[in-house]
Amino acid sequence: MSSGQDMERPPQIVITREFLAEGSFLEKVRQQFGDQVLSDEALSRSLSETLALQPSPGPVWLFAYGSLMWNPAFDYAESGVALLRGWERSFCIWTSYARGTVDRPALTLALDEGGSSEGIAFRIAPGREASELLLVWRREMLGNIYRPEWVRIDIGGTMQWAIAFVANRSRGSYVGHLPEITIARNIASSEGALGTARAYFEEMMRHLDGLSLRDSRMERLRILLANADQENESQPRRAGKVD
Repeated sequence: MSSGQDMERPPQIVITREFLAEGSFLEKVRQQFGDQVLSDEALSRSLSETLALQPSPGPVWLFAYGSLMWNPAFDYAESGVALLRGWERSFCIWTSYARGTVDRPALTLALDEGGSSEGIAFRIAPGREASELLLVWRREMLGNIYRPEWVRIDIGGTMQWAIAFVANRSRGSYVGHLPEITIARNIASSEGALGTARAYFEEMMRHLDGLSLRDSRMERLRILLANADQENESQPRRAGKVD
């Protein structure tokens, strides 16, 4: 029998290409947040405007630094490890969906100005840019907490223009650089419709490790989380009444 705590957990959603294509993901979010979520028309307009701003003719690449690395949920022609200078991973945005709730918002990952980051770049096949990236827009641009930006990435020594989702600093959900211990505690305790923030963080670190990529800011958070786990395990357990 499930405990009361288990029964209170929000149902978890698995993001797939089919889920994004059919629009049920948008529908579920809109049911909860209403007009805080961009309309289909606004999403399509944002995508069209972004593609129109491509700095120079050529292939369209997308830079992934979080869950898009291991679960892109769109079709692509090729992929490769890429370096992005001038932008770094940062848990700098509050979200009441995804891996948080209205009562207990979670910090979500974005690219913020400064430093550099390594991730995966995906090249979209010619002629399929609009249809494939619309799936990404439905996933990443719902609440307008990100801003699509054309950035220069280094893929094996070749420079390419790519779209990246960076923190939208004009939104009230943007919190800037919080103390790392605050971020670690939030990661350790947050959960929402897409699962726990801890599982997201650990999957990201496993993926970076598998690619032999190192992110010093994320490494420090991993150490803080591990230290917190050790402290919790060392705490004496109190005997409690069994009902």
